[in-house]
Amino acid sequence: MSSENVRKQCCICGTLHPLTHTGPCTSCFGDSWRLWCTVHQQVLEAAACSQCAREERRRKMVPARVPLTVRCGGRAWRLDAGPVVIGRDDDCDIRIDSDAVSRRHCELSPLGSRWRVRDLESTNGTLLDTTAITARGVLVTGNSLLRLGTGPILELSLEPPPAPPPAVPAWHTTTRAPSTGRDSMSARRVTRPPHDPVAVTALGFAVVALIASFTPFGFVAAIAGLTLGASACKRTCDAPFTYGGMGIAVLAMVLSGLALLLGIAIAVQGMERHL
Repeated sequence: MSSENVRKQCCICGTLHPLTHTGPCTSCFGDSWRLWCTVHQQVLEAAACSQCAREERRRKMVPARVPLTVRCGGRAWRLDAGPVVIGRDDDCDIRIDSDAVSRRHCELSPLGSRWRVRDLESTNGTLLDTTAITARGVLVTGNSLLRLGTGPILELSLEPPPAPPPAVPAWHTTTRAPSTGRDSMSARRVTRPPHDPVAVTALGFAVVALIASFTPFGFVAAIAGLTLGASACKRTCDAPFTYGGMGIAVLAMVLSGLALLLGIAIAVQGMERHL
């Protein structure tokens, strides 16, 4: 609170004492006192510093979604956070010097995308357009006039919210690659995942199996091509796997199968000749 920084100061020697101190000064035994703010180093008229109260209130302000502009007597205040106190006292955020205005007359606070004005038990009351304001408050909608008792009239105007960007059809948008200037489809083709090395190896075994299908090595190469091709197909189907090359794996399995069938046929023909 603002009173935490206030002390009793001896007018004779300047010694500071707590507000709860009673009796004479402990340094000079004087009995003349004044109130002193230890933060702003100034004499006070009340047991609370108005500057400390204003700074404390500003630290607790809530940002507003829509700013509010207050105009009075040629002056203007743009409020982008609240609550904001209007009154005649020095600690008010908007100070109105009029005898018809109470020391703390009313309060403006953001409430979602609107603002609420609340009366702070003022002497002469507060009107928003033609509506009497109570301690519960009234919402400010659009441009309004705020009358402080029989005193000045404040103009309140809400800034319009920013307009959303115009909707653009999906077929009308084009994403460009930053370096080449090609569209997003070309960029995706450039950055596609590399082929699985297992699929490439399976294709190599399949080619060797076709070439050497009449030898036992070709039979072994065909079995290896089928096994590696099946493993590559499974690897490329797994979600966390980052390689491609499903077509290469399938081609390796087909060629390995052909090489295996060709090798079996050649082996059968050789056995028939010996018989």
